[in-house]
Amino acid sequence: MSIIPSAPQAPSKRRVVAIDGRLGSGKSTTTTELARICGFLPINTGYLYRAITRECLKYEVKKDDVQGIVFVAEGLIPFMKICSGKLFVHGEEMNDAILKTPMINAFIPNVSKIPAVRAAIRPLQRAQAADDVVAVLEGRDIGTVVFPDAALKFWLECNPDEVVRRELARRGLSENHYDAVAAEIQKRDREDAGHGDGRMVKAEDAIPIDTTGRKVSDIVVEMIRHCVERNLLRESPVAAVA
Repeated sequence: MSIIPSAPQAPSKRRVVAIDGRLGSGKSTTTTELARICGFLPINTGYLYRAITRECLKYEVKKDDVQGIVFVAEGLIPFMKICSGKLFVHGEEMNDAILKTPMINAFIPNVSKIPAVRAAIRPLQRAQAADDVVAVLEGRDIGTVVFPDAALKFWLECNPDEVVRRELARRGLSENHYDAVAAEIQKRDREDAGHGDGRMVKAEDAIPIDTTGRKVSDIVVEMIRHCVERNLLRESPVAAVA
């Protein structure tokens, strides 16, 4: 894993918690729980790419048609809104059932790897930071590219074997699919890390957390303590962690 410095920091940091890490490291789960317990605003940035992927499939855009994917993305983004941490596209609320299908899973790497697409959604991501609320964003380049001035950054890590087993459980697949899923995850991570644009790179000031074999509640308690230290919380709600 390479480490690069974040971009130059502004004197006043954004009220943002950035949670980055590899696929299956626990970003979405910890983001949701941290936000729920602390009253922060959770933003799943992966949903943005998935919504664009869904639109590409709708119009039968080919995986290798970069220009077509960018055209679809630029046409869809004005109709993507985030309200109270939920993504709406043309007024329809997006959820796992809609956006985490096998077809979208197979196509999304072709969308998320395009620099023009990543740049196009950045204003929507950055618009979630406000003075009156702490936003928690998870992804692969939140602390290095989207919010290099985030008040707090975490980098989640996990044993590769556990990552595969988590993904098998999430998809409801048997052990027979282990090798195929492992290869898929490794391929995605290699592609993201190979672009040199801040993806899959631990920011110099990010706090590493190994989630292997740990309860979500324990991880969230650790995160909450850092939030209190960075003055993102006036007092610790650790007692509320189940």
